[in-house]
Order: sequence, then C-alpha cells, then structure tokens
Amino acid sequence: MEDFNLFLLFWQVNIMRILQTHSDFIEFEPIQKEIQQAEQAEKKKQRFENILVLFTSVEEGDNEEIAKKAIEDAHDFLKKIKVNKILIYPFAHLSRNLAKPNHALKIINEMEKEAKNLKIETHRAPFGWNKQLNLKTKVHPLAEQSRVYLPKESEKKEISLTEIRKSKITSEKLSEKDHRIIGQQLDLFSFQEPSPGIAFFHPKGMILRNILIDFWRKEHAKRGYQEISTPIMMNKNIWEVSGHVDHFRENMFFTQVEDQDFALKPMNCPGAILVYKSATRSYRDLPLKFAELGTISRNELSGVLSGLFRLRQFTQDDAHIFVRYDQIEKEILEVVDL
Repeated sequence: MEDFNLFLLFWQVNIMRILQTHSDFIEFEPIQKEIQQAEQAEKKKQRFENILVLFTSVEEGDNEEIAKKAIEDAHDFLKKIKVNKILIYPFAHLSRNLAKPNHALKIINEMEKEAKNLKIETHRAPFGWNKQLNLKTKVHPLAEQSRVYLPKESEKKEISLTEIRKSKITSEKLSEKDHRIIGQQLDLFSFQEPSPGIAFFHPKGMILRNILIDFWRKEHAKRGYQEISTPIMMNKNIWEVSGHVDHFRENMFFTQVEDQDFALKPMNCPGAILVYKSATRSYRDLPLKFAELGTISRNELSGVLSGLFRLRQFTQDDAHIFVRYDQIEKEILEVVDL
C-alpha cells in the first residue's frame, strides 16, 4: 500500500477505533471469506477516487450511539477536506478486543445508515472478507486522522490523541528520554490550555533557543546569507497568488482587518519573494541569499499535535536563494555542505 501508515495508541478499555484516510484512490478486491458470517460479495476489484476511507474496528461494547458519533465526526471532517464521499471499510487489524461478528456487522450497518441520513455518498467494503488492498493517501497534513471512542457504560466520550499523550506523560509511561518529559523536568517549555499546540518557552528554554539561533546566524553569515524578517500576517490575495489558498486552505488561519481578508502565514516563501521584488535587481546581484527565522502558523487538528514535533505555531529556519542558471549547481552543493 502506498503512503499508508497505521498509527494508533491503544487504551486500556474497549473502544471503537477508526482511522480516517483521505485518499487519492482506493482499490480493493474480495479474495476469500474469513468468517462464516461474511457478507455476500463479488470477487471483483472496486475503485473509488478522492474519498474518505473509514478503516473501522468494532470492539466489544460498542453501540449505535458510538456509530452515530463516529459518522457525525466524519461528516464534520468531510467539510474540512471539501469531500462528501466515504467508504466504510471493516478493518479488524486495529482491534484490541474485537466484537462478535453479528454485533460488529450491526454497528457497521448502523454507520452506513447514519451516513446516508446525513446525505453522504456512502460505500461499503464487504464485511468478513480477506481483501487485496491498494490505496494512495492525499499528501496534505489532514490526510490521516485516528479516532477512538469509549462505550457509554465506560463513561462514553471521544478521546483525542492529544489527551492520550497528555495522560501518558502524567502517568510517566513515556521514555525518560522523551523531549516532553525532559522539557518538564528541566523547566524549558510548557503547553497551556488557552493556546493548544503552541509552546511557551520558559527562561531556561530561551537560553538554549538563543544559543541555537546565535549558531544559526554565524553559520549563515559565513556563507553569504542576509537575514530578513517578513510579516506573520498578509493579505489573502498574496496567498491566492502563491497557491496556498487553493492547496493549503484547511491548514491556514484567516481573519479580517477593515473588511479585508488576511491570513497568518503557513510558510515564508511569499514574504521572501516580496522582499526580492521590492527593488530592481541585476544579474550581477546574484546569487542573492535571504535567510529567515519565520514564525509559522498552521491550523493542525488536535489529533496530530505532538509535543515540539507537530505544532500550530513554530519557527522555521528558512532560506530563499535567487540565482542565475549557471550558478545553480554551485549553490546546490553549498546548501548540501551547509
């Protein structure tokens, strides 16, 4: 399977597990029945394009309420990715305590019914079959999302991956070398409820951060880079010209100022281009190397946030190099050396 990574944290109760995968395409072909209660199905290949696939494992204790909640969440997610088509794909491999076949099929059917009630174009992979599978996921950051749900009798609530990670940290189940543990122990940084996914650097953390920045500046200066700083917010028109609105909209933060649309920058590129365009340049000026420590903001879902590795705001050390054609090879080699 192309670009398909299953990542799911297991909990200590029976919970429905769903992996949502926004796919360029998915192909599957029923090969043979795995259980006596398998549905009737033709042994032929089926293909669906630009579709949200719900790889679903029904656990002991799951009920119709959970099925409804899962589809409601999928419905909300479909709006973010601007698609209205799902494939419910029974996937026992996610399971920790798989439900009995008859009960699992009942829940799957309930999910299908609820999806159709919400006017979602709904497709199903046959239940109880060993299937040959091929898919290609989209490459945007929202393409894969894990979902876990508690049954009602276990004080039902949806558990985000962020909550699971937080619980793992507080219960000291993470490795003692994990950066989230070290960050707490050394009082370097923290994450606060009013601003999820954005790090608060403490005084000791700033000492380390500034040492890194000083090193970064010296190494870039040696190689002829000029440091720039570009705004964290620019008019939406710039992001339409750059293509970010078309291809990255779901990961951008938008706002209005005096009836004009603005966006927080998810990347530094347009700002560097505008600096270049601010003056008439000669071929004698090239190579022109702009370096930036740019503050980036990306509207990541809570389920993919992970310490300092996946954030809603971070500093990206970035560079944009303007060169003549005859300078390309030399500049590439210097970037590799750096």
